[in-house]
Amino acid sequence: MALLPCDAQPVPAGVPPVVPAPSVRVVFPEDDGVTESSSVLLTMEALNLPALPEGNAPLRLILDNQVPTEVDDPTVPIGLTNLAEGGHLLRLYAVDGEGKMLGNSESFATVRFFVRRRDFQNALVPGLPWLTVNIPTGTPFFTEVLGQDAKVQTQAQARVALDFSVRGENTEGCQIHYQLNHREATVPAGKKIAWSDLKAGRYTLMVELLGADGLPVQGIFNQVQRTFDVQTPVKALSLVPVPSSASASANTATPPKKPH
Repeated sequence: MALLPCDAQPVPAGVPPVVPAPSVRVVFPEDDGVTESSSVLLTMEALNLPALPEGNAPLRLILDNQVPTEVDDPTVPIGLTNLAEGGHLLRLYAVDGEGKMLGNSESFATVRFFVRRRDFQNALVPGLPWLTVNIPTGTPFFTEVLGQDAKVQTQAQARVALDFSVRGENTEGCQIHYQLNHREATVPAGKKIAWSDLKAGRYTLMVELLGADGLPVQGIFNQVQRTFDVQTPVKALSLVPVPSSASASANTATPPKKPH
């Protein structure tokens, strides 16, 4: 019979075991640390990440307010080069099989560090919420034709869903204002935002975080702009094999005459 430690509680029958939550951590650079080099070798730790389809990166990294970068292997250090003097903010977070951010707080990590000198560049504003936009990242989306019907001419369109998070303090009542080319709207920060009718072309998206009063929230990270393309996939052509010259000659040769 297996013996339990004196402080362990038996799991009742039929109750699924507790699965540890996914977590990420930036090991280096250290939070609030100062480096004398404009190049930094970033190391990280990731635990209990969900299983993803082959080829999907489990993590994404944002330096300052740049576009997210995929992290294929958390055990491999990442070189950050040509860093400007002053403060920088790193955001490291885990994603699911669709590339969307996980919901638990442990799956999102931030580190603020400095190159050569301390200043207020890329700083989070104390006491205020701040915005992180994950998708779109800048990679193209592809159209598809839905509900094909001989009587209805349906134009190929793409569906793009905005994936973002609002963290920090005083997040209650926050709103998201977006402008996608010539369309714009303001919605509660907890509402899902998606566009299902995007035709092939280039799009510029601006996302801004507003407070409960409807005014822009102070902070460099609370206004994000991304550009992405919607493309129509190229259909594969069905190739007909062309006979070689020898085969063609054989097929076109004059048949021998029958003897009389």
